[in-house]
Amino acid sequence: MNINDIYIIIKNQIVSILFILISCFSFNTQSQNLKQLSYREAAKLYISNSYQELYEHLNKSVYNEILPHEVKAPVDLRKLIVKSRDMIDLFIYSFSIESNGSKTQKNNKNIVRDIRKQLDEGYELFGLFKDIYDRQQIEDITLVKYEQKEVSKKRENLLVWVNKFNNQYKKFYSFLKENEYSGYDWNKKDLSQFYWGKIDLVPNIDENAFNVVNVFILNLIESTKKQYSKTKNIKSPIENDKTIEAYHDMRKYMRTIKKLFSYFTELDEKVSAKSKLFLTEFTDLYGKISDNIAQLESLNDEIKSIEKDKTNKDERKLKKLYQKLKLVKNTIENSWVEVINFEKRFDVKSNLNLIVSQIYP
Repeated sequence: MNINDIYIIIKNQIVSILFILISCFSFNTQSQNLKQLSYREAAKLYISNSYQELYEHLNKSVYNEILPHEVKAPVDLRKLIVKSRDMIDLFIYSFSIESNGSKTQKNNKNIVRDIRKQLDEGYELFGLFKDIYDRQQIEDITLVKYEQKEVSKKRENLLVWVNKFNNQYKKFYSFLKENEYSGYDWNKKDLSQFYWGKIDLVPNIDENAFNVVNVFILNLIESTKKQYSKTKNIKSPIENDKTIEAYHDMRKYMRTIKKLFSYFTELDEKVSAKSKLFLTEFTDLYGKISDNIAQLESLNDEIKSIEKDKTNKDERKLKKLYQKLKLVKNTIENSWVEVINFEKRFDVKSNLNLIVSQIYP
């Protein structure tokens, strides 16, 4: 390791510490007001602030030669993207859509959809780029080895998205900041199933934001318990497409609950250390499997690509890929055993009910 490498590592650590301190201050400032804000007032604050925060960190952290591990540290950019998207999903009923006639209504609905689509695309592209590092399962970045062709291709897609985000930022941020937030009754099919899409409830935009989010979490937990009924008897998450989908959906429900507590300090304070441990361990175990499923899909794509080339098929490489594929499948099966053992120690529905009792004692 040369002096430049040491300098970069130290600089990244300092930036990381500063970001954590700034983030903590920012969260405390906002969360102190949550109980004093209506749903629509909280929407105006959280949606625009999270979008602005994302813009600032993208422009600080992304550069032309960025490497896969650098999108996670010193700032996890993918988490900032999903936080911005989550704020839109949580407070979506507050947007002013219908003002100034049907043409404006259509335009405003399209802007909300375009912003969310933008964040969806960024989340996926950053995930594909980050997976190049994650799938190696090596913490020491000095030991990581990258295939330059793959890095260059996925980095180019990521940089194109960042450039497009920056070009659209002024228009989208102005809409989020200046919107009247007078409310709109969305069709449920237009909403995320992990937020309001599957919940038979429409919030009152003038109600206290803290109460609305509490009620939302209670309904979300009920949806999570229903989803768990579909996954608890799965023998393997990679058995077929249906089991993969059921597994991913369960993970997303649990992660949404966990994220909401991390976004709002006043909610987090109501949940016991035991419940937080349960949520963390559950999402970590599912997350480990998710990383391996991503690797499995990547290997399958690579195998298909080689097998398609009938004239120059690289049999040696193909054999190595099939060996890797077998190892990854075994890792997933072993990780699933860990999940089953965890669920024997922590009854999932009982622990979700415990969280409900803490929110509404």
